[in-house]
Amino acid sequence: MPLHSMEKFIQLKEEIVQEIPSTDRKLYGSCPVYYSIENRKSFKKSKEQLVLLLGRIIAKNPSALEPLKKLRSNIARLKIDNKESEKTPLLVDLKKRFESLFLYNQSLLKKLSVGQFNDLTLDACYPGAYSNAVMLIDRITSGRGLNNYLLSEKREFIQQQALNFLLETDATIRQGSQIHAINSLYNYVASSYNMQSIVDPYVSNFRLGYLNSFVAYLRERVTPANLLNLVHEMIPKI
Repeated sequence: MPLHSMEKFIQLKEEIVQEIPSTDRKLYGSCPVYYSIENRKSFKKSKEQLVLLLGRIIAKNPSALEPLKKLRSNIARLKIDNKESEKTPLLVDLKKRFESLFLYNQSLLKKLSVGQFNDLTLDACYPGAYSNAVMLIDRITSGRGLNNYLLSEKREFIQQQALNFLLETDATIRQGSQIHAINSLYNYVASSYNMQSIVDPYVSNFRLGYLNSFVAYLRERVTPANLLNLVHEMIPKI
């Protein structure tokens, strides 16, 4: 695999989520509402819309999207007195991601396989559920073509290397906080790999030296051979 292909892989840019128009009434029968700390009424409406939307998404492929029921139940339990750092990522960013998925990539939902998302924890703490839901959406939209597939694989590859780095360096991580440690490492390098950061208010506070050690660790593993492996994994899906 030529080195310039590796450079193209790194330069492949993750775009900001395509949002639906603020006046669009087709999805909910009313305009989309997003949570705002200045408007307490927006909490109930935005949560109701997201729970409804997840139900409509699940209905497109109930067997494959069974894990999403856990996320829907998790969000249904969200209270207005939860931390702002828990409510905003779910009822703004994640809601927009699922709206974009349903309106612009609905055809991909019917092509999903049972068990495709069984490794994702969608009923964890809210920031953890958010991170896993983003991975779920990535996997679905990867079916749009090679670029989307590679973007999804690039995200999961970096996250896997972050996990490996944590394990190999014997980092002391509190039980249940592993996803936040992974997100901390991921967000530190995301812009260097043209990826969007993951919203996580509970990211671990690592020393700068430790973060830079991960930069070097990851750089050593982003190789043409590993890119070739990603392409080989894709061949059966084409």
